[in-house]
Amino acid sequence: MVTPQTPNSYLPTPTQSGYALLFAMFVSSIMLSIGLGISTIIYKELILSGIGRESEFSFYNAQTGLECALYSESADSAFYATADADGDNTRPKCDGSDILDLVYDRGLEGATTTFNMTINNPAPSCAKVTVYKSASNYMVIDSRGYNTACGVETNSRRVERSLKLRTNIVPAGG
Repeated sequence: MVTPQTPNSYLPTPTQSGYALLFAMFVSSIMLSIGLGISTIIYKELILSGIGRESEFSFYNAQTGLECALYSESADSAFYATADADGDNTRPKCDGSDILDLVYDRGLEGATTTFNMTINNPAPSCAKVTVYKSASNYMVIDSRGYNTACGVETNSRRVERSLKLRTNIVPAGG
């Protein structure tokens, strides 16, 4: 026999007052926290991998500037050694084009030449190269590569990598 139900039998009893709702909200808040934590980790990993890529571009740009200076010196003796060096040296050439923004600082003990190179790798980027050539037969090349174009120094994601080379110069006929 079926007992008739009264309209008040559908109301929760004092021991059933919203436990399922409270449990569902607790589980969903834990799942949301886990999801936000994972998305934060993924975002930071993407930023870190991008910085690694940009660092690699900066290193290759520094290497390009160093090799340009070495090639220009070995092929054309493109850098002055002292203030009383005779004549104008040929301009350094990289990738078949002249480097135009050379700055010379010549003294009695040696001379410093500074120049910037624009490198399209894959976007315009830069190498700043300083060559010190001494009168006592050694040369120091300091090449700094950047992942941004020359003159763009306010970028918060700008990465700099540097290479320095010191080499002895063998005099011609020596």
